[in-house]
Amino acid sequence: NYLLAMEGAEAEPFPCNCSDVGAWICRDPTTRHKRGLMCGAALTASAGAQAQPALAQGPSDAQKRQACCTMHDDCQLLAPGVPHPSACQVGYRFSARGARFKVEQADFPDQKHNNYLLAMEGAEAEPFSCNCSDVGAWICRDPTTERKRGLMCGAALKVSEGGAQAQPASGAAAVSREPSDDQQRAACCTMHDKCQGLAPDAHIPEECKVGYSFSVAGGTFHVDEAEYPEPDSNHYFLSMDGAEAAPFPCSCFDHGRWICSDPTDRRRELACSGGPALSMNLTREVFV
Repeated sequence: NYLLAMEGAEAEPFPCNCSDVGAWICRDPTTRHKRGLMCGAALTASAGAQAQPALAQGPSDAQKRQACCTMHDDCQLLAPGVPHPSACQVGYRFSARGARFKVEQADFPDQKHNNYLLAMEGAEAEPFSCNCSDVGAWICRDPTTERKRGLMCGAALKVSEGGAQAQPASGAAAVSREPSDDQQRAACCTMHDKCQGLAPDAHIPEECKVGYSFSVAGGTFHVDEAEYPEPDSNHYFLSMDGAEAAPFPCSCFDHGRWICSDPTDRRRELACSGGPALSMNLTREVFV
């Protein structure tokens, strides 16, 4: 058993209790239910029998996009018969959005088309494609949708063969912008106002589900991830149209009233009661 504390939030440590139940399992520290925590490392076998690892979850949409954006930024306009950077070769491993990824397949039929198959460590059974092409600009297709939508990535695009600066394809931006602090706060306040006290076994409003889109503060936002482990703790990842590679958290809690942490500084409470979305210092500056 352990007691852990986050730097800057030492006033609210949390337990991490682990035990041998035929496999080495730690209890989820975010819930009072006796639920096993799913961890990525191989589990140590107990004395009696070989431990069985918990089933790994596949990569989230945000993780897929960030991994493909890594390939977009590092691997452009590659052709057969020429040396390729190690970051673009089969077997290369890299980190993106809190996970490790591996290049399972790499195909360069010509300079205008580079295709990859990527897999997240611990979820190798669910690989996903990352297909990039020169359409006047170097664009990778969003791996989370069957629609032909360009993925918004941060690196500047290379010049295409014509010699002029590449221009973005319709519906895609050359360089991803990030939502401003005020936009992040306004989007999180929208979730605060519409989504409160949700639980897995309760009715979930459409505006609180993955895939929902809404407009606020001059941007269109999407709910990329949504978790409701218990009624007093609801968590989201949101992204802005044109900046899908830069999602941000929106975590909300019941502290005697429904509050959300400021997505630009999670130690601060987000003030959402009318007017602009302003943050203010908490008496207890703790969000984990």
